[in-house]
Amino acid sequence: MLDLQTGQQIWANDGIPADARLLTIGSRLLILSESARRIETRSEVDGELLETCRLPDWWAEANANVGSSVEDIEVEPGSETIWRVDLQDHCCVLFRLTAGKAILESRNLLLDEVVWTMTFPQRTVFSNSQDGVVAVLSEGQRLLLIRTDTGRILTDLQVQPIPRPRQLYLQQTRGRWLVLPEARSEEDPAMDFFNPLIDAVHVHGAIYAIDDQTLQLAWQQPVNHRQVRGLTSTQTRPLMSTSPLLVLLSRNRVPKETGGFTVPVGAQVLDVATGRLVYDDPNTGLTQNELWLSPSPDKAQICLSFDRRIVIFQWDKQATQPAP
Repeated sequence: MLDLQTGQQIWANDGIPADARLLTIGSRLLILSESARRIETRSEVDGELLETCRLPDWWAEANANVGSSVEDIEVEPGSETIWRVDLQDHCCVLFRLTAGKAILESRNLLLDEVVWTMTFPQRTVFSNSQDGVVAVLSEGQRLLLIRTDTGRILTDLQVQPIPRPRQLYLQQTRGRWLVLPEARSEEDPAMDFFNPLIDAVHVHGAIYAIDDQTLQLAWQQPVNHRQVRGLTSTQTRPLMSTSPLLVLLSRNRVPKETGGFTVPVGAQVLDVATGRLVYDDPNTGLTQNELWLSPSPDKAQICLSFDRRIVIFQWDKQATQPAP
């Protein structure tokens, strides 16, 4: 433990397992270790060991399933699959999938007792936790935002249905909760979109934006096999939270006159506030090596670079609408 002002060491403890995860609750530290199969509770003041308890039996499976999709699980009667959704204070939010239903619940790690729970139909997917909120999409058309600490439902909306949702990505940005689903469709049996060669995730079905003040649906847009770069389920903040633009990428085979084909990178750019399409280019080049975004707040501009061109978005400060 270091002093925040001086950087001087206040206390230290050796022998902490290499896979330890640190949580805080009040003036106590919780040290979780899967290899040691235990949870240590220590004083934040001097590091004194206050309590040791056994790690719950479900911990290993719930951790191992992080990053996988409920769509990949073949549900059988009597079986249950568990995912870890979020860790907060001394609680762990879990998603349980069984035949006929899905359960989102929070459990006290020290007592292994349920803090809150709610039940959904089996065809339900969940998102990453963002600022203590998780999104749930049930039956492909009922969208909820839920607080992970209390289980309180912030909003419950009927949205444009999407086919066979696999998982959700949630991000709060520019006054909006963005929910980006990944879904399967019948026209992509090879599943090429699910293994992009770039650091990106596949988004298909629709994009939903919820106003973070009114918690009503601000806009929703259908989307067909796009990728959002830099968005992965393991990142704490998958999107640039300060960017008012959402860049959707695509790759499509285009036949050449001389034979064969080329695979250009297409791009669509949406205004996060309104969902309006502000830029659409089916061919920005063949690579994404030059893809970057640079904001210039003093000029009310955002510069977006592609392989073959640079696009500058200029904001009308009165209308707050971007235009390339």
